[in-house]
Amino acid sequence: MASTHDNGEELEKLKKAMALARENQRRGESPGANAESSEDAAYAAYADLIVQSSSQQQRELSDSELEVFAARGGQMWEEGSKQRKSKGPVGDFVDMIKALFGGAHIVRQDDGRI
Repeated sequence: MASTHDNGEELEKLKKAMALARENQRRGESPGANAESSEDAAYAAYADLIVQSSSQQQRELSDSELEVFAARGGQMWEEGSKQRKSKGPVGDFVDMIKALFGGAHIVRQDDGRI
């Protein structure tokens, strides 16, 4: 389990990434533009999801809420890989083709959520 010091570092890293994402949005650039590394750019994209979601809900997130997101940020790939179950090579291929031909894309809901 991460120490309080580690949690504080992760929280500050998330806040920095969120500030970068907001500034880049104001400039009309992608969330990770001007990041120092590709890892920072990916983290800024994650932070941008948080920024956009809280903005759509018109709410300011508390530090305790941000700590939860910060703790999960380093585990995004691990969780995603555990959640998806393989259907075998043929089933996975069929799923991929369906996604490509189905026009997999991000959509905005009627209530404004993405």
